[in-house]
Amino acid sequence: MLERRQFFATAAGLALLLGVAAAQAAAPETSNVMPATGGTAAQQMLTLEPEAQALAARAGLWDMTQTNWSSPTAAPITIPGLVAERQMIGPFLQEVAHPTSDNSATPFTRLDYLTFNRVEGGWQYVSMDTRSSSGIMPAWSLGRDPADRIEFVFQPFAIAGSGSEVKGQMLRLEQIIAHEGPDRDVKDQYFRLADGVGTKWLARRYTYTRRSS
Repeated sequence: MLERRQFFATAAGLALLLGVAAAQAAAPETSNVMPATGGTAAQQMLTLEPEAQALAARAGLWDMTQTNWSSPTAAPITIPGLVAERQMIGPFLQEVAHPTSDNSATPFTRLDYLTFNRVEGGWQYVSMDTRSSSGIMPAWSLGRDPADRIEFVFQPFAIAGSGSEVKGQMLRLEQIIAHEGPDRDVKDQYFRLADGVGTKWLARRYTYTRRSS
């Protein structure tokens, strides 16, 4: 379980991310690259090193398909026709996913940020989805994973549960982001319910294909 200081650090970091995103949208387009050398230690940690450069290579417009498995034995349900818009905001890769304009799927927005924290030497991630009642979901890598395969562990969070009554069940979530080539990404999410059994299963898969210009 995360310590209290980690939780508040996450909340503060998310507020900073959203503030940066809002400022980015309101201000004229400028370069996000910090000077490579010089300045304070904090400024030097904001330079776009190899990990951030690898993220920058994933910017652009991607076609996305989501596949859900509601339980370890459930049949997959596929949601095609989604799009993910990615851009770099400083060292952060922002992804905004939603249905295409001609898609009959229920409108939603899924927002996430991915970055490499050079001070800690690890990856950080946070996501929000308007379809989910789970709130803001932060995650961290356990080590300095290569950019083409990053493993995350999320802060445990509660889900409402199925049916009409709120059960408030706790859930653990692990995620693997894999680059399977310059134009294909896969984001797998593994769930494990606090149900006395603890079975781990692949519950979400987001498949991305870069849209040709």
